[in-house]
Amino acid sequence: MTVGQEEVKSVALVKDAALEDAQETRRAHWGTQLPIDPFSIARSLGIEITYMTLDPGISGMLIRKKGRAPQIIVDENDTPARQNFTVAHEIGHYIERVKVDPEGSFSFTDYRGAPAGRDLHEFYADEFAGNLLAPPQAVKMLSARGMSTIEMAKAFDISLPAMQTRLRRLGKS
Repeated sequence: MTVGQEEVKSVALVKDAALEDAQETRRAHWGTQLPIDPFSIARSLGIEITYMTLDPGISGMLIRKKGRAPQIIVDENDTPARQNFTVAHEIGHYIERVKVDPEGSFSFTDYRGAPAGRDLHEFYADEFAGNLLAPPQAVKMLSARGMSTIEMAKAFDISLPAMQTRLRRLGKS
């Protein structure tokens, strides 16, 4: 297998893991109603949410110090739809990390405009967030009903760019 083939296989495995973990998280902490509230899911997981004005290049952060509750920091100046995706993305980092080290300390800082393929952890968190907030079955159903991208973004309470990316990744654009 070549390096390129190994990378493709790794991306596929990460994508599958993100889908499975998002589905399990949604089942355990939310249910089936739309739109999905990632803030409620975070609280259900014991994650505290803090609003701050962040550097313009930062969209969110996840911090977990040993012995303390994990914390997601979101930019208070972002739109609610953008904040929803940020919180879901950070939950993805949390879910991925606690599977490896349930008691450890860790942190992630997410930068605006960073390329989607920057690393597998970021790819996982993006895929997790997309699958959590806009489940593939629901996207397929709304698409079959003839909903526009704007209407779907509103239905899932995510930003238009996030919905466009979601449709592209699901092969629906």
